[in-house]
Amino acid sequence: MILSIRDKESLDVFEKAITTAVKQSGKVADYDVVVEYESDEGGLPPHGIHLWLGKENEKSTFMYMTDDSIYLTSPQMTKELRRLILSE
Repeated sequence: MILSIRDKESLDVFEKAITTAVKQSGKVADYDVVVEYESDEGGLPPHGIHLWLGKENEKSTFMYMTDDSIYLTSPQMTKELRRLILSE
């Protein structure tokens, strides 16, 4: 999606959001994941997920690459995902 904003009021909102944002320490741990199912799973096609891996005791966020809905995991699931992803 491409959005073009030209009116002054809207531009002022974006300018304020950008100039008042506070930089956070640390790096964003984001991953692109492809889920492939075995053939006995009903022939589901592979699909991509964009994952923002949370820190310890935080939720993680993911979204399917073909959708704009956002999903949150539990902190326990983040712990499991961190164990899988960061141990490699």
